[in-house]
Amino acid sequence: MASNCPQDMRVAWTIKENNGERMVITDNNQERDEEAVLKVRSDYTVETERSNEDNLHHAISALSFTPVVSKHKEVEVSCRFLCNGRSLEKHLKWSFNFKKVELSGPVQMSLGEDGDVLCSVSLLNFYPKDIEIKWSHGLGYFQDVETFNETVTKNNDFTFNVRSICRIPGHLFKDQGYRVRAKWNQKTEAGQQEVSITDSDWHPVMGEIEDPDFIDGKEAKLLCRISGYFPDVLDVKWLRRDAESQECYAISDSDRYKIPVMASTRQKDKTFIYTACLIAPISVATDYGAEFMCRVGHPSLNTPLEKRSGEIRVMETREEEAASPATKRMIKRKT
Repeated sequence: MASNCPQDMRVAWTIKENNGERMVITDNNQERDEEAVLKVRSDYTVETERSNEDNLHHAISALSFTPVVSKHKEVEVSCRFLCNGRSLEKHLKWSFNFKKVELSGPVQMSLGEDGDVLCSVSLLNFYPKDIEIKWSHGLGYFQDVETFNETVTKNNDFTFNVRSICRIPGHLFKDQGYRVRAKWNQKTEAGQQEVSITDSDWHPVMGEIEDPDFIDGKEAKLLCRISGYFPDVLDVKWLRRDAESQECYAISDSDRYKIPVMASTRQKDKTFIYTACLIAPISVATDYGAEFMCRVGHPSLNTPLEKRSGEIRVMETREEEAASPATKRMIKRKT
């Protein structure tokens, strides 16, 4: 800024970049001086506001540019006002502090209304503003996926935040090896993050096996509720351990055992709930002291989940008829 000049002023900015190259830029156009290496470039912009009062001239000039590490990590800038054969010049040695990207956390996943998965990444407190975020997905081989939404906000300290979202069909997460990748490139650095179904909160939660009274000569229906999982793909197995044995073996749908295929239901939080069912004929001779197990696998799990009925206590028909409800509960299984 300069003031109180009897004539209109000319303004010239000089920039010395990291590589030693010097440029002189005026408020009207670029001009050569005896020391400057001049190239026609649009990297820099000069704007000058002029005014006069009582035949004295005043001017405020501003130099604008987008910092680039290779050119401006350490730069020298000077501003020179020329008026009536005299000059006034100011110098600045400037070391620019680029702000690297800060991650707010891992890639976040949420469930959409149509069974899609929304993946989002948030990058914080970076400068300059220019940043590119690309999404890709795949199973071993990654393909680009279109960005669904991207929002940039400015902080009080002139740094920036960005949140980028992509939309992925939910059925793709049925394979545990399927991954979604966010990759960003900023002037100061590049980075990436990946996410898979195992990183989600949509792991199945198993309730206790709801077993009935075990009565000699009758069928027993064992139920186990499984909730909170996504996508809608469960691997449910029923197993049995015979009395006084440590080995378990799988039970299949057969003439002896019935394993109905139940329908899953979508909950308000867009995850699923399912009730596993086993119908087994009960006999004192073969089932007293045995144990049933429900084992569940899901893409979000690294190891299956399991619930056990505990050793069952079989009541004979006459015993069942005579026993009170409290007694029935005490004798039907070992606590």
